[in-house]
Amino acid sequence: MGTSLEIFKRRLYDEWLPNYCDDEKRRYSPAGFKAESIKVTEFDASNFTRALDSGLVKDSGGGRFRCERSSALEVIFWEGSKSIEPRPISLWLEPVITIGTIARLGLDYRWPEKYLCMQSKDWAFDFAVFKSESSENEYVAGEVKKTNKELDKLINDLMGFGQLGITECDSENPNRINSFKKWLALLRCKAPLFWAVGPNDYTYVFSVEYNNDNTATFTEVELGQLRAPESVFLMEDQ
Repeated sequence: MGTSLEIFKRRLYDEWLPNYCDDEKRRYSPAGFKAESIKVTEFDASNFTRALDSGLVKDSGGGRFRCERSSALEVIFWEGSKSIEPRPISLWLEPVITIGTIARLGLDYRWPEKYLCMQSKDWAFDFAVFKSESSENEYVAGEVKKTNKELDKLINDLMGFGQLGITECDSENPNRINSFKKWLALLRCKAPLFWAVGPNDYTYVFSVEYNNDNTATFTEVELGQLRAPESVFLMEDQ
């Protein structure tokens, strides 16, 4: 069989890359794929394949992945310039981790498939969990970053926004603007849990307490807090 990463690479070349390239809207040559772009760890490779093999995440055609409550489709490849032949194609790490995180939520933390989402409706969060089918607001809001440094920066930004209750961002830094969009989305949905996920299980879960003055407190909690509460299964049985 091989390691999780070996299996991931084999399936990438045998399944996922051909499906993506052969799509009628692309018709790319797989020869343009950059093997050096595969920077996936054993941990993330394992979770990615778990998500697909369990059916929690499905290919909707042409390498466009979605789960039950996804508001958009995810792709795992990034295209380079059209002027280069064959067109360069790279593996996109963040959606690989995002898809793997859905496996963790569904298989490890027992959330039913119909409550899981990739890309929230306002594109604010990379993934989310809803506490019921009728819920409009995220219960677990999540963001994925491709490096530990980027994840640490996001967390520091959110904590700073929460401490000051900032509702306007005067920064021109794209990363800080992106962090601010996450902060505004948290103020919108009041998600009680925020899960920040980086590569190779570099991850933090925060309990978030919101105040009337637009401030919020982020308290780090154990990963076990992500486990679906019993109330979810009581609703499933009704």
